[in-house]
Amino acid sequence: MILTNYHTHCTFCDGRAEAEEVVQAAIQKGFQALGFSSHAPVPFETDWTMKEENLVPYINRIRELKTRYRDQIEIYLGMEIDYIPGLMGPSSPRFEKLPLDYTIGSVHCIKSSETGEYLTVDGPLEEFEEILANTFDGNVQALVGHYHQLMKQMLTEHRPDIVGHFDLYKTKNKDNVRFDEELQWHRDIVEESLKIIAEKGVIVEINTGGYARGKTSSIYPSPWILDMALGYEIPVMVNSDAHTPDSLDTLLVESFTLLKEIGYKHRMVYLDNRWQEVGL
Repeated sequence: MILTNYHTHCTFCDGRAEAEEVVQAAIQKGFQALGFSSHAPVPFETDWTMKEENLVPYINRIRELKTRYRDQIEIYLGMEIDYIPGLMGPSSPRFEKLPLDYTIGSVHCIKSSETGEYLTVDGPLEEFEEILANTFDGNVQALVGHYHQLMKQMLTEHRPDIVGHFDLYKTKNKDNVRFDEELQWHRDIVEESLKIIAEKGVIVEINTGGYARGKTSSIYPSPWILDMALGYEIPVMVNSDAHTPDSLDTLLVESFTLLKEIGYKHRMVYLDNRWQEVGL
């Protein structure tokens, strides 16, 4: 079995371990490849993204580790880049000129119509509730629709290699506390996003992070969404969204099993400096 993870955070952003410690853990766990994907700097203050002054040191550090451990594991330099309309996205010139092996495109933030602040959908509960109440008048369907609209804009304007945590907003809908996620309106919104993903040829990650940390009732995206994605022949990969060395392999094998049960035959990996399919 080929073990890989390409959604990995370290102390350059909100990860809790230095990059070399993560590499050593990956080797110990038998990984064939490890990709780092620190959160790219954003043009406002956060406690979870990389600082602007650390961008070059991050690149240099991962490339140094790539060389140092090349006989033991394949190491790749990636970045998780937020799409923020009018400000940045995965294909912004400043990121395109970097020597990245791949990009993860994500939507974490929605701009408050009241304050103009960018608030996270998966962060503190009060941020989500402020967005929901003040920007969407308490209408969760409108919030979810807006989230997917941002995702579709990202795919159209900034096409990443990988779509990160497709249904991130469900961190605030554990056990369907706010809405039944299989309601038709949600299925329709999801399907429209999947159509764009299929059209653009982007990989969807199965991300085990939210489920592993108890934030969600299932992986991202939910199994029924993966079933729908299979119908559109969308390529998938499996990542743990690791923030600690111990969590590198959390629920990976279980996710391979789930994919097989849904009907997938392959998953995508980045090995030998190229994207390729491997069997499940």
